[in-house]
Amino acid sequence: MGAFCLLLCSPTRVAFWVIYGLCGISDMMDGFLARKLHAESKAGAVLDSVADLCFVACCAIKLMPVLQIPSWLWIWAGVIVLIKLVNQVSALAAYKHLCFPHTLANKLTGLLLFLSVPMTCWSVVPIAIVAGVATFAAIQEGHFIRTRKIEYRYSFITLRERPVQAVEDLRAKGISPVYLLTDHTGFYERYGWEFLCMAHGDSESYLSRMYVHY
Repeated sequence: MGAFCLLLCSPTRVAFWVIYGLCGISDMMDGFLARKLHAESKAGAVLDSVADLCFVACCAIKLMPVLQIPSWLWIWAGVIVLIKLVNQVSALAAYKHLCFPHTLANKLTGLLLFLSVPMTCWSVVPIAIVAGVATFAAIQEGHFIRTRKIEYRYSFITLRERPVQAVEDLRAKGISPVYLLTDHTGFYERYGWEFLCMAHGDSESYLSRMYVHY
């Protein structure tokens, strides 16, 4: 709702940037609250990504007429979009559903994009830096999607009682990052694991929590 409110405001007004800031804060808080309340779900992850796209689209509609963005940067943005579309086609082909892994690189891209948009009124350098990070994030996302089943086999090797030791053993064998499917919440975070998304395990009809350890 906040994203669409931006369409009613002029970017030259304080109200626009107040709503912009509130949208960004709420986007960061919803993921935190979902983890705290154990309310993560595949549908929630998809809706979060859709909300992000709506926010970006509304900002673009209002800011494009007033920002001086060079053509090469638009081409770069188009390449990033194309990579992410290929990622989703790969996900549909391999897993029969869309996949939006909340990787650290994707989260960093979102944060940097949110911070750099106001700066673009004065310089394109911040947004160009974001484009570089976003390119890496899109390529990494595609790698995760296309190799997820292979890396699952590695992630199930001895993680029940010694999660830290298991990661060290796998890293010594050149296996990194490591993925883990579990129903536990709040346990593996203590050992450096990061929640990635909700996913189906082999022969499982329900969703489990997927973690990644770099």
